[in-house]
Amino acid sequence: MRTRLQIEIARLMWRNAKISSQLHQTCEGLQAKLREIQGTLGAETVRLKRENEANEEEKHNPLRDSRTEFGMTLDKINKEFNVLTERIEHIEQEKRSLETALEGSRLDFQSVRSELTTRNDELTILRQKLKEPEGVRLKEKADEFVALQRELEEARNEMDNQTATKRRLSESLAIREIEAESLRQELNNARRKLGDITASKETMGESLRVKEEEVRRLIQELGALREAERLHEEALKQRRKRAEHKEREFELKLRSIRETSENSLNILMNKLFIEESRRHSLFEQVQRLRGAIRVICRIRPVDGGELLEYKTERAEFHNHPANLRIREFEKTVYGELKLKWSVGYEFERIFLPEETNADVFGEIGHFVQSFIDGRKVCIFCYGQSGTGKTYTMSNRDDVKNRKEGIDYENDGIIPRVKTMIFREKARLNELGYDMQTKGCCYEIYNNELWLLKAGGNERKTMSRAERAVTNPQLVNFSSDRDFDAMVEVGMKNRHFGRTELNDNSSRSHFIISLETTVTLSSSSEVVREGLLNLVDLAGSERTLQAGTAGSAFQEGRNINTSLTALERVFVDLADGKNPTYNGNLLTELLQRSLSRDCMTLMFVMINPLRANWPATKHTLQFAATAQSAKRTEQRIRGPMRAASGSGNSRGQLPKGGN
Repeated sequence: MRTRLQIEIARLMWRNAKISSQLHQTCEGLQAKLREIQGTLGAETVRLKRENEANEEEKHNPLRDSRTEFGMTLDKINKEFNVLTERIEHIEQEKRSLETALEGSRLDFQSVRSELTTRNDELTILRQKLKEPEGVRLKEKADEFVALQRELEEARNEMDNQTATKRRLSESLAIREIEAESLRQELNNARRKLGDITASKETMGESLRVKEEEVRRLIQELGALREAERLHEEALKQRRKRAEHKEREFELKLRSIRETSENSLNILMNKLFIEESRRHSLFEQVQRLRGAIRVICRIRPVDGGELLEYKTERAEFHNHPANLRIREFEKTVYGELKLKWSVGYEFERIFLPEETNADVFGEIGHFVQSFIDGRKVCIFCYGQSGTGKTYTMSNRDDVKNRKEGIDYENDGIIPRVKTMIFREKARLNELGYDMQTKGCCYEIYNNELWLLKAGGNERKTMSRAERAVTNPQLVNFSSDRDFDAMVEVGMKNRHFGRTELNDNSSRSHFIISLETTVTLSSSSEVVREGLLNLVDLAGSERTLQAGTAGSAFQEGRNINTSLTALERVFVDLADGKNPTYNGNLLTELLQRSLSRDCMTLMFVMINPLRANWPATKHTLQFAATAQSAKRTEQRIRGPMRAASGSGNSRGQLPKGGN
């Protein structure tokens, strides 16, 4: 038994010695690695600090702005270096902890060795006691063996604890070796980055040297430019002095010229007013000679059908057709039909089918000028349905990219009146006058008067005392767009319908009523006030030809009734009587512009188709009545007295050309 115990003790001592040797070797290897890492980090720390100090010195360079990127990169490396340093310090702390643990293991080992020595001594004592009596010795040996087993068990437990501690230390060392390897790789990466930064620094340094040279060159050029600027400013001061001297001379000359020009302008303006007054007087004389009532005929072009045979004769005082004869059938005393030429129908002028709206307005433009000059004027179209009244009065030429202020070939009377009004307004503004124009659109439909406006039509009544519409609600025109908007609303709200004579027949009388006021810009004194009614009459129609029934028949009946009332007015004028305007809305509305002190222009519209001859003959007979009214009006006025003198008042309005 003692031999076995000795063997066991020897084995434990051998294992303890082996463990101690391995622990010692491991600690020495770890210490060597730590010393190597400390040496490497120390060298890197020194080098990085030197480079950092060099970078700090370079921050004072005048061109430090161009090295900002390098400084930012260096700051990043310094931060990484600080992190590495902190991790190394942490490893050193763990190293000290391991060394402390190893020192404790050595102390424990020495304690075990001391205990083993004690046990050896006790074994020696036991060997000496072997010589004692066997029984006593066996008992003592048994007790000692039990004690030794207990102590051996404790030693084994202690050794297991030491082994576990060693294992933990070995694992901790392995982890620290891995971390050290990772730190070593990071350190290598940092070295490579520092190498790249160093290379970039060298490149940047070369670039900075080039830029420093360029800056020096620019500074030299700037100095030269400042010197040139100084010389230029001195020369500019001299030129400014000469310019100020010339400017004073120019102002003196300009003041003299202005005074002379103002005197000349006043003289010319006085002459202009005198000549305009004379011209206006002559214009009024011509208008009186031509009469206050004018009747013009227009023959509509047609595409097919049997046409009337007609001929025209030129006027005595102008080279345009003015007399119309129609070849018509007449029954003889024997009841036979025989063609013969009708009596001549006289007009101011006859517009043939090939003539355009531009030709028409060229003839009647003086009527619109009379309205601007302060006269009461009425222009209306009369004729059978489908003879072109609306085309003559309201047509707007369909032109791409249409421009305002320009009349196009097929524009009717209303668009051309708008152009003329605003052209005259601009001319008068240049002469020191303001012209305000306002107006509205009316419709007479089934013997009812309607104001056509945006948002819905409004029924109106006539004031017989004032011979005007009650609350007319005229719209001021600040631009030609306002005029167009009013006409567009009126035409959109007007009543149209289909008949056998016309697919788009007017079923009401359409009236545009315009008023103009001219004032002095300096005093707002009223100089002229004019009134213009542009009337597109609905066409007279025969029920059988028009093929109307129901509401359309009633519309046609009311249209014919109002046209008959208008004819009676002209009959009374022809007979020298005072016309009766009351009793019909159309004549009441036009009363202010149909009286003897007004200018009236009637367009007689005819269709040359033989099928329409009865209606055409009626229209021509009405035109003859209107011509009789014109002759009667001229007889009543008597011989025109020559105008005497010419005014030169600032309040008298210069008239436009005709």
